[in-house]
Amino acid sequence: MTATSISASTPAPEPALSEAQRILNTFFAPSRTFADLKRKPSWWVPWLLISIVSLLFMYAVTQKIGGEQLAQNYLRNHLKMAERLEKAPSEQQEQQMRMMATSFKYFGYAVPVFTLVIWLIIAGLIMATMNFGAGAEIPFRTSMAVVAYSWLPFLVHGLLALVILFAGVAPDAFNLENPVATNLGFLIGDPASSPGLYRLAASIDIFSIWVVILMGLGFATVSKLTRSTATIIVAAWWLLVVLVRAGWAAAFS
Repeated sequence: MTATSISASTPAPEPALSEAQRILNTFFAPSRTFADLKRKPSWWVPWLLISIVSLLFMYAVTQKIGGEQLAQNYLRNHLKMAERLEKAPSEQQEQQMRMMATSFKYFGYAVPVFTLVIWLIIAGLIMATMNFGAGAEIPFRTSMAVVAYSWLPFLVHGLLALVILFAGVAPDAFNLENPVATNLGFLIGDPASSPGLYRLAASIDIFSIWVVILMGLGFATVSKLTRSTATIIVAAWWLLVVLVRAGWAAAFS
């Protein structure tokens, strides 16, 4: 066999993707994005895009809904907290309401930091599970990159929330914790009627499931794990978080 025939039979390597191509391929050809992340992992572009949309959304919320209304809506959806507040002296009630309104007003500006911390935790937990439990040998930088790009569906979620907000949602009906009707929580209706069940139903969300599927594909692409094994590990962590949040809501909301 000649050198020419060997060269002809060897597939040419995939060209490196630009950041814009990585973003687009995450939605239309995710395997290409994750294969490119294995070559050169990075996470800052998805974080920047999601942070910008999150800040725009929170700014719009504070302008159209307001901190005071957000605090009132939150208490209406968390009856146990509202009952504790009602038992406090009137001066203390007013002070706590002002604090809640202020915290809601400025909380959104810390969302980029919270997002980054959440990604670090998820990347570390999944990396440790796959490396020590399944022998995947995934570097942390690669794990962080897979988590970041898998999170991009929430960029669409944020844009939808902005559209709904500007479409004219009623301020007293706005739920900051669940602004878009893409989950089963909206079938239950009133979050205060059954907090644990509502939180569980709200977690069964189109975008959350999309992210889990992307993560399973991503971690399978950057490792030697099968797609089913990687997806089961990611889904198991997601289910654990869902159950913990539902239990917390049932106990304290």
